[in-house]
Amino acid sequence: MKKKCIRSLLVAALATSAVIGCAACGKTSVTNGDSQSNISAKNTKPQDTEDTISGGSVRTVVFQTADSYAPTAYLDIDGNPAGYEVEVFQAVADLLPQYEFVIEAVSNENLDNNLISRKADVVGFKQTIEEAALNNFAFGAEQYDTIVERVFVLAENADLYHEWEDFAGKTVYAFASSESKDEYPLNEYNEEHPDNPINVEYVSDPATCVNDLVTGKADGFTRSQPSVISYSERFGVQLATAKTEATDIDGIYYKYRKDEDAQLIADIDAALKTLKENGTINEIHNRLFYGTDWDFEGNISEWVEEHPEYLTESEY
Repeated sequence: MKKKCIRSLLVAALATSAVIGCAACGKTSVTNGDSQSNISAKNTKPQDTEDTISGGSVRTVVFQTADSYAPTAYLDIDGNPAGYEVEVFQAVADLLPQYEFVIEAVSNENLDNNLISRKADVVGFKQTIEEAALNNFAFGAEQYDTIVERVFVLAENADLYHEWEDFAGKTVYAFASSESKDEYPLNEYNEEHPDNPINVEYVSDPATCVNDLVTGKADGFTRSQPSVISYSERFGVQLATAKTEATDIDGIYYKYRKDEDAQLIADIDAALKTLKENGTINEIHNRLFYGTDWDFEGNISEWVEEHPEYLTESEY
């Protein structure tokens, strides 16, 4: 299993003043959390490691994100965690030398269970604060990204959909989590128009969504709006966001166990605040999400029309 280790430079700083500026870098290991060799090492929560400088102990903190959602979070061609979530948390780790961080990419479906079973301490992957989740989990206070969910359609049909009534009698795939949301626009429309509703079906698999859009089984599906570019490239289909309003706009935060150490959460929040204020998070988002800011809320289809090079030159 390949690991990338970024060691604390405090010891080296004692030997030469040339690296004093790097003394704040924390210890970080970046691994594929689902690899067989890593599973055997991570079946239980890692023990605190000895701090050879102070003689005390350094807590090992495991951060997990998803493994197959480029450019948000995925495994690169070498099998290492990569993407927005990984780069942001690595920047957080660099500001917190009092911890040793392990960054892992695992199946999205395992993230919550891994928190509960203590295989992970922090989860970062499109985590919005849902009231029901507060029974088992805690969330950080610092938002570091924004989900803007829109309806994707075939690019050739983009001008057909301006209002929700344009989808009446048609089929739109949505996330299962939206089924019970009273204020979800598709649900609101159907409640107000019971005689001519939108046929809302709950399908999450992106390949199924795109395939059914192409075959005509579906007329649209909801996704986080920057994916209109990565999906167009991944599936070889030109997609666009409908000209309707966003179906959801929500903040993204780190998720923790309910009983997590409040100091760890506060330290990570403070690091995120610094990274937002100094422009680091915005730089990462601009670079990985097609020139958009971390709190971008516009219609990305309009932005793509002005920047067609991102459909041909993006590395994802």
